[in-house]
Amino acid sequence: MHRKRVFLVTSCVFIVAAICLAVFFGPKRPLRSLEAEDVVSAQVGLYPPDVEMELTPEQIGELVPLLRDTVIYHWDPSFSLYDGQAVVYTLHLTDGTTKTVQAYGQFLVLDEQGYRTKYEPSEALHQFGNRLASGE
Repeated sequence: MHRKRVFLVTSCVFIVAAICLAVFFGPKRPLRSLEAEDVVSAQVGLYPPDVEMELTPEQIGELVPLLRDTVIYHWDPSFSLYDGQAVVYTLHLTDGTTKTVQAYGQFLVLDEQGYRTKYEPSEALHQFGNRLASGE
């Protein structure tokens, strides 16, 4: 009887620890509650080729679902070592705040903090910015 109780308590501790690890270190969607109505204005910048442009309300409507789909994993400052094109979105929100989102392939930089990210949503942001810059 004593062994069963020890086994049960130990199992519960491991389960709680696993849940805590998943919550604190698992994937997160930091912009999942963002709505197009929350965005007063937005810009996109592509570096290189050093192109910046203001987004129309229709383009903001296309951008917001892409931002809601972004998934981050863990903080990773090595994004600054990345060599390639940065697509930077600057959002001015109705609450008076400004958010920046930079898509760098396997990195997503939110307000100057770099994170490892799920590749597909980051690539979708990258492609969207390039499509806007090309006039499509």
